[in-house]
Amino acid sequence: TTTTTTTNNNNNNNNNNNGTSTVATEQSIYIPPVCRAYHKLSETIDVYFPKWGWTIGHNNSSNNNRLVGIDVGASPGGWSQYLAQPYIHTVTNTGLGCDRVLAIDPGCLNSDLLSLYSNITHVPYTVQDPRTQAIIEKLGSCQDSQLLEMNKNISKCTYVVVCDMNCDAKQAVGLLCDNVFDTIRKQHAPLSSSQVQSHSESQAQSQSQSKSKSKSQVIVYLILTLKLHKHPKMVNINMAVNEVVKCLHSHGYIVGCGDTSGGVDNTGDDSVKCVHVSANTLNERMFACRIMI
Repeated sequence: TTTTTTTNNNNNNNNNNNGTSTVATEQSIYIPPVCRAYHKLSETIDVYFPKWGWTIGHNNSSNNNRLVGIDVGASPGGWSQYLAQPYIHTVTNTGLGCDRVLAIDPGCLNSDLLSLYSNITHVPYTVQDPRTQAIIEKLGSCQDSQLLEMNKNISKCTYVVVCDMNCDAKQAVGLLCDNVFDTIRKQHAPLSSSQVQSHSESQAQSQSQSKSKSKSQVIVYLILTLKLHKHPKMVNINMAVNEVVKCLHSHGYIVGCGDTSGGVDNTGDDSVKCVHVSANTLNERMFACRIMI
């Protein structure tokens, strides 16, 4: 079943093969979730993010930065669907409405997703493949007239990196650090600097001000499924969370407000979060945190 809903977006569809396809349509296409895993991500963001005070996507309409989703281990595409699908307040299963979504997986994606959502780009390689990293680098490109037309702030990105791979949490976050976060860190900072200089409204800005802006950090929301052993106890869950945080710290990333001493039970605004959502199995938990790159 496909539902077509009118939106107020006046841009044209654009798509290419370089990982920079754009969603900009007169009609927002809605299809039911392509798999059950969709609900893991939707509940985490739609239900828990507001409880934590985290505003993103349709919960933060005042933010004019571009929103980029990266789904590692995407097949068959449920999480990519949620990231790409526009928010529709009249539909129960809606989406985050990212401007860009990379669905990274050598496996197949649901054909409806690729035909209906021009903001999804399927990357048919592993996350370690150099071709994947080259495509991620292109997401940092500020030579994007479509984003300018969409009135998006092309000097800033907010990234949502998600992973539902069936592997150990430490292994999953290690892959993300080495192949996604490090690529964003290397590519985004210099592009942000040059973009601030070329698109600044105040040409009289001092060199020190420009340098200060060039050092502004990128926010990344990380959401991944912790695959735990059978009947995990709180100590096992805390160990998995701590392994993820330790790996992020070892790569030099600032996790939340830098205070993870409270572990899973830390309820500070920028703390590490770990919850069990209705679509999780008994042996799964949803890990979420905000990272400064």
